Amino acid sequence: MNTELLGPTCAMLSAVTWSIGISAYTSLSKNHEASTINFSRAITALPLFFLATAAGLFGATTGLSGYSEIASHHFYWLTASMIASYAFGDVLILKSIACIGLPSALAISSVYPLWSALASVLFRGEQLGYSQINGLFLVVIGTALVILSRRNSQQTVAEKKNQTKGILLALATSLLWALNTYAVAEGGSGLPPTITNTIRMVLAVLLCPTIGYFMSGTKKIILPWPDMKKSLWIFALEGFGGSSLFIYGMTHSNLAVASALSSIAPVITVPIA
Repeated sequence: MNTELLGPTCAMLSAVTWSIGISAYTSLSKNHEASTINFSRAITALPLFFLATAAGLFGATTGLSGYSEIASHHFYWLTASMIASYAFGDVLILKSIACIGLPSALAISSVYPLWSALASVLFRGEQLGYSQINGLFLVVIGTALVILSRRNSQQTVAEKKNQTKGILLALATSLLWALNTYAVAEGGSGLPPTITNTIRMVLAVLLCPTIGYFMSGTKKIILPWPDMKKSLWIFALEGFGGSSLFIYGMTHSNLAVASALSSIAPVITVPIA
């Protein structure tokens, strides 16, 4: 494959793994707190990234150079990334799904490429072509259609409030996910993807139970073994495979392009759901 296309392709494939993952996480969230699910995702993926990093350490292309290039700004940006995704963003999306359903919540939250594109132009000096701008407008139009399609004049006051809450939560998620894409692009720059993801998962293991306790008061850190055992494959697929694709895509592509390609999850999620 052309190396110029590898980054965007990885970003697009990360949407596939996220679509599969979020469908499973939605089911788990009926009985478990989002922070517990996210901690379980991270604790499953972390050993896999340790192994991948160790393998890269002895590889001919990486060696020790990846570690020697780690600087404080990498930690700052990757911490912001995990706060915006595992600790908060992925919690809010599950709460939004509970209010307005999986396809609608994911479609609304997937406007995050707009904010990512704006940040990439303002702060990274990236240029957007006409086709990229048109694609971003299509995201907005599609999202508006999703919101309008859910309007129902027969809804009760309580149902309308719940719908409004779900839409607001999904929009808040979009801002956090945009921060995640930008922070990953900055924090992962110059680092091997395996090292970037190892750092991210260590941070997730620390942040998820801490923030989860303050958000919901839950003291249950990890899923019960029966649920954990059934979910190991999805945590490995999405937490390890999906994160690997996402990081590579965000750090080897134009940020606006990569974030837009990673946001096609709603298209895939509908048949899965």
